[in-house]
Amino acid sequence: MCLILRISMFQLSDFSKDGSINFIVGSAKVKHPSEPAKLEVSFTEIPSPPGPYWVLSSDYETHSLVYGCSDFGLFRLEFAWILSREPTMSEETLQSLQNILSAAGVNPEKMVATNQDETYCAPMDQ
Repeated sequence: MCLILRISMFQLSDFSKDGSINFIVGSAKVKHPSEPAKLEVSFTEIPSPPGPYWVLSSDYETHSLVYGCSDFGLFRLEFAWILSREPTMSEETLQSLQNILSAAGVNPEKMVATNQDETYCAPMDQ
């Protein structure tokens, strides 16, 4: 018997240089009920198998730490996201999340911060 629990639908957004908003809609589901923090994410517009989306940490109110990796024979892709409901987070919280990544073998120094400038993000409020 296969149990599929749909967790959520979500939208990832980004801005083009011309100011237009690019987005893609995806869904996440629990891969196995015994490991509810390990999700599979798929996007309807991209013809590819679901990808891993593991929630390594979350306080369920202000931030989450997500990691995913996939092996493709000769190479491996790794992704990590530090997600916040606000444009900034405390240095203590950020350091704690970076420590979790380091303990998992991920170098947080390779991460690039997202531009949170109010002018840059203004089109999202329209």
